[in-house]
Amino acid sequence: MKNIRKFLLIVACTAPLAGCGMVSSSLTSKDTMLEKAEFATGINKNNLTIVEESVSGSLDAVNFTVKDKQNNTYKCYFTSAIAVTSDAVCTKISENGK
Repeated sequence: MKNIRKFLLIVACTAPLAGCGMVSSSLTSKDTMLEKAEFATGINKNNLTIVEESVSGSLDAVNFTVKDKQNNTYKCYFTSAIAVTSDAVCTKISENGK
């Protein structure tokens, strides 16, 4: 009986966290994503654009793609739990559009 109560308590506490990335992806502004990408890439956000339809949310993360003015492409993501988000992590995936 104790194990069932413990299990139910854990489920009740963690259930609200499920899908935070999906919700956060629709609530996070493009400007916020650009600020996170700026911090991760070291490129001024005025020189970055979010690639159309690249923003998606998973269970605990928001994924998006940005391009700089030299046409370099970066895949980025940040994690999300309730009202707290992490810094973004971005990786260059193409250079000069190649």
